[in-house]
Amino acid sequence: MNTAPLPLLIVEDSPLYAEILLQLIPSLGAGFQFTVKWVDTAEKGLAELEQHPYEMVLLDYKLPGADGLTLLGHIQLMPEARRPVVIMLTGIGNEEIAVEAMKMGAKDYLSKDHLDVPSLLRAISGALERKRAENALAEERALLRALMDNAPDHIYFKDTRSRFTHINAAHARVLGLARPEEAVGKSDADFYPSDFARETTEDERLILETGKPIIAKEERVVYPDGKVRWVSATKVPLRDRQGKLIGLVGVSRDITDGKLLEEELARTAGELAIKNNQMQADLELAREIQEAFLPQSYPRFPAGTTTEQSALRFHHRYRPAVAIGGDFFDVFAVSDTEAGVLICDVMGHGVRAALVTAIMRALIGQFTPAAGDPGEFLTALNNGLFAILKQTKMPMFASAFYLVADVGRAQLRCAGAGHPLPYRIRRKQAKVDPIECSKASMGPALGVFEGSRYVSSEQPLDADDLIILYTDGLFEVADRTGRYYGQERLFAASARFAKLPPAELLDKLLADIVQFAGTPELNDDLCVVAVEAARVTAK
Repeated sequence: MNTAPLPLLIVEDSPLYAEILLQLIPSLGAGFQFTVKWVDTAEKGLAELEQHPYEMVLLDYKLPGADGLTLLGHIQLMPEARRPVVIMLTGIGNEEIAVEAMKMGAKDYLSKDHLDVPSLLRAISGALERKRAENALAEERALLRALMDNAPDHIYFKDTRSRFTHINAAHARVLGLARPEEAVGKSDADFYPSDFARETTEDERLILETGKPIIAKEERVVYPDGKVRWVSATKVPLRDRQGKLIGLVGVSRDITDGKLLEEELARTAGELAIKNNQMQADLELAREIQEAFLPQSYPRFPAGTTTEQSALRFHHRYRPAVAIGGDFFDVFAVSDTEAGVLICDVMGHGVRAALVTAIMRALIGQFTPAAGDPGEFLTALNNGLFAILKQTKMPMFASAFYLVADVGRAQLRCAGAGHPLPYRIRRKQAKVDPIECSKASMGPALGVFEGSRYVSSEQPLDADDLIILYTDGLFEVADRTGRYYGQERLFAASARFAKLPPAELLDKLLADIVQFAGTPELNDDLCVVAVEAARVTAK
């Protein structure tokens, strides 16, 4: 993160929402510091952007006069160096506006009806990360252009009649040309001995007829100046956007000196393969260790009963997006009638996220004495996680939800930390309702703020209730058009499958999500835990 505050412009016609944003932004933490300016129309926003550089714009889509999408269009016409990151502010039910904004260049969108520190932090950090990725891509493209102009390899393009359409400077030099443009329209026969020219022309004819490339063919070349060299020639078909073959691309690399190093290169390649295999084995071991952290069996209530006799029963499905993931859950006995269920989603994926889940697992064991009170338990986890993560250079945090299912009191106690609310399936009525937690019981993500306090919320637990806890990977799944699965579709699917056995219900949900996405490969970690209240024994 930059140490200097970043200039941020809020374009929002509602003083209320503008005030909310102005209060939330300073709470994002030391890693995100901004100098903030607020204007209430698109026209004022455009004038401000033309006069001053801004790193980010929080843009309301519905404005008096020109709307937010119109201003977004003007922003995309700005020079790239001055173009700010845009997060579109939308209302409930405006997914189409949000999708259109993303297509027009917005880096994220945020519902104004759910403005809080975790949501804003997630949107801003994600938008800045995507902007950095785009800048990196632009730099790579510039590097590619520089490489073409300055590469020592001989790079050339030919049409379907094996005539040069473009060559780089290195190739022009060995052909004895003052400028690369002098080769356009000519063929190898204009520069090389006839035998060599016939061979290369035949190779290129086969490439154009079969569409199969020639990779790293070693050739002895006599250049126009009489020098004899060995090259490694690669030629591949060149197609337009419609897939039509329009020529070929060739790269020739001088390997005369390199032939002397072949044995050394082979040895080095072998060593690299061994190290790669070792790394893959380490990742596989890390995955196995992470899965070992997940519950291998569930507690029974009361202890000593069978699964069928237990008053509480549990089921889960866990799918990391990569070999190791950042979603985590745990189920443990708090007493003979109380089960603690924790689910969390660590920022990001891969090794770093997996390490934080390991830290969370250790902290759970440390703070189980407080597990009967969800508020106290999340407060202890936050303090422990913050003390560890504040020593890292990269910002990390974990959203979490923790509940205690108490069949002795017919009660649910819960608290959340920037995490999606679980929902209850009343199986007999095939009805789905979000868990109702008070606003006070929903705090910021774990590890973000030191000293955050979390408060417990209580509500009834009825026999035959099925409580579903999940990470956002269960509903933030996009299909091929960019449409999101969403929580409404999740609740509707859960109602359809409500009367199925819980394990089958979870399988049906995952199958529905995969069918919606159109691919079994999902982009985010996915974790869902079902808590089945077989009976309650409240006096």
